[in-house]
Amino acid sequence: MRVGVRHIATGVALAGLLAAPLVGGAAASAVSVQGASPSAVSVPSAVAVANNGTIAAAGWLDPTSVDVLDESGLLRSADVGCRPADVAIAPDASSAWAVCQGDPHIHVIDVDTGDVTRAGIDMIDADDIVYLPQVDQLVVADLEGEIVAVSLPDYVVIKRIATPGFRPTALAP
Repeated sequence: MRVGVRHIATGVALAGLLAAPLVGGAAASAVSVQGASPSAVSVPSAVAVANNGTIAAAGWLDPTSVDVLDESGLLRSADVGCRPADVAIAPDASSAWAVCQGDPHIHVIDVDTGDVTRAGIDMIDADDIVYLPQVDQLVVADLEGEIVAVSLPDYVVIKRIATPGFRPTALAP
């Protein structure tokens, strides 16, 4: 239960941090990365939280970035080159992953360096991604009605599940 409470508290804190620039709050001055002005901050399309409270937010500072706010308050931005629809983060905050509609890749983000690599999964309209730490796999769903399981660290698609007539709208671990 403690982990759930911490995630809720982190989510509430993030919501306040994200909302403050929109309503002219004091937190706006705390949000700046490499010259980004508080007015450039927007509501992210997706948010994931690691066990230590590190937050990965899709499209927060820039529409094509995954932005990571660590537990010390350091904010880093990784440009994935497309508009991320969803983001996931490892429990230890070592890696984050993003998917973009119209892009057949998983964008793999090294949280410490901000480096981005891409792993092809042959899925055009990826919309959801979730990390399953117990089996060290990613699960990705797309808008066309397909779900894939991807093994880590090699990023090999190990299973495809067609869901004809049905479109997954959200995944949960």
